[in-house]
Amino acid sequence: MLADIDYNPEPGPDDLRPFLSDWSPHGPRKERRPDHDRQAHAGIRRQAESWHHGLLDSGA
Repeated sequence: MLADIDYNPEPGPDDLRPFLSDWSPHGPRKERRPDHDRQAHAGIRRQAESWHHGLLDSGA
């Protein structure tokens, strides 16, 4: 049911991964990531950058 969905989940360290490049969300160190992770994270970053708060005024 929709009432059972938590719409305000607490973000965890792994939720930051797409925005940290090669850095670990668990400490100040670099991580080696597979290419498919890099491509997926780039898509997440593009999606986050295109989000805007509120609705655009259509002039109607």
